[in-house]
Amino acid sequence: TVLSLSCALTVVPMMASRVLKAGPEASRYPRLQRILDIVLLGWLGQAFSDGLVRCLSWLRRGVGRRLAVVLGMTLGSLALALYLMPPIDYLPKGNRNLILAIVQLPPGFNLDQIDGIVTELESRYLQMPEIERLFGVVRTENPLLGIIVKREYADIAGIQRVIEELKQRSTGIPGTRAVFVTQMALFRQRGQLLGGTNLEIDVKGHGLDEVRDIAAGIEQQVRSLPGVTFVRSSFEWGNPELQIAVDRQKASDLGFSVSAVGYKVETLIAGTLAGTFREQGKERDLTLIGTERGAARTQALDNVVLYPPRGGPLRLADIADIREAEGPTKIEHIDRDRSIKLTVNLLDEVPMQEAIDTVNAQVLRKVRQELPLGYAINVSGQAKDLDRTWNSLKWSFLLAVVVIYLLMCSLYESFTYPFIIMFSVPPAMVGGILGVRLLHHIEPTVKLDVGTMLGFIIMAGVVVNAAILLVEQALNHMQEGMHPQDAILESARNRLRPIFMTASSILGFLP
Repeated sequence: TVLSLSCALTVVPMMASRVLKAGPEASRYPRLQRILDIVLLGWLGQAFSDGLVRCLSWLRRGVGRRLAVVLGMTLGSLALALYLMPPIDYLPKGNRNLILAIVQLPPGFNLDQIDGIVTELESRYLQMPEIERLFGVVRTENPLLGIIVKREYADIAGIQRVIEELKQRSTGIPGTRAVFVTQMALFRQRGQLLGGTNLEIDVKGHGLDEVRDIAAGIEQQVRSLPGVTFVRSSFEWGNPELQIAVDRQKASDLGFSVSAVGYKVETLIAGTLAGTFREQGKERDLTLIGTERGAARTQALDNVVLYPPRGGPLRLADIADIREAEGPTKIEHIDRDRSIKLTVNLLDEVPMQEAIDTVNAQVLRKVRQELPLGYAINVSGQAKDLDRTWNSLKWSFLLAVVVIYLLMCSLYESFTYPFIIMFSVPPAMVGGILGVRLLHHIEPTVKLDVGTMLGFIIMAGVVVNAAILLVEQALNHMQEGMHPQDAILESARNRLRPIFMTASSILGFLP
């Protein structure tokens, strides 16, 4: 940037003084000058400049015309911007050459079994010539493989072909429920496994069975929506457990409560928090745990000895029925209510706002009308972050416009000229929104996300440059004694060529 600025202040004026002339009459070769003017379309630029001046001359003849143009351009730009506003998204996914294959397994698999499944997937994936290397993560919850694609296949179309091939090679492995294959996102929030465009739906209520049924119905409907690649539920059933059903009448006769029996069993098996101990400014938990070895094995749980307030010692099996059963791997809570989280992964070309509107209109609206009292469904995760970020950026854009206006007021020592200059912002908004829409049709991964929103805030400070120089040129002509109306026309003619020269830099972005 510093080198470019130095060149603009030194080299460009020197070259301009040697190359640019006052007109064809100042050239040593007037005939060559005329030929170059025709070849380089100088006549077209002159015709456009004359047409612009004639148009401005016609518009300045009446106050009504001027007001109509100003109001039409401003209000029309704002209305067109609202009409063309595309669905908003949160964070761009990017185009990393890292693909994740997440294995969904039923509960109860040990690490050796999971390692065998991951090894089988590795052997299948390594047969693909597009794979540079891979790694596996063996764990009981969400084991995965990371696949790094070779650079020559790392374009958007190549990544999608590799993902489809990986999905085909992931089928037919005994013991697996499903293998989710997706591209790793460029940005990832804390607590997220994949990043990218993920929609989260929280179902909460008092009863776990009811919450499970509601979440299962939503999951089935969301899977069939367009743009959804897969849906993962945080609730999994099938974890082996021992259930202790206490005979309330027998326990009451002995002076026991159900909670007291549960506390006794929990203390013997896992331990319970009895309090805290403060030492040198640090708090340490005091855990009370039984020393009896009778509960070391699940088969010996029947012989756990209890000491009721009334009567002598007795076994747990005397007042409770102990049976093997299956239960959830974990139970999540939101505000003390049982909850299940559904994570919906979307295609790259689907904006987050569009997905939220589709899920609410086609699934959640009907389900909410049938919810029993005490149950709720909320869209959370990136959807909530998107709403908060979008509201923040809207006010940031308005603040940027106000700051730019006040800064120009201090420079011009006037409120009128900056107010005129700020009318160049609404048409620029329409151009930016139209550009995002056109690029989205060409490349669906281009969306109105947080990065694009920041670009609009920057644009508010850039688009006023041409208007500032045009107003400044008109003021210079007025200081030279020119009539204000003539100064406006002449400044428009003088600034037209620099504006086109600046706009030609867009061609530099084409390669």
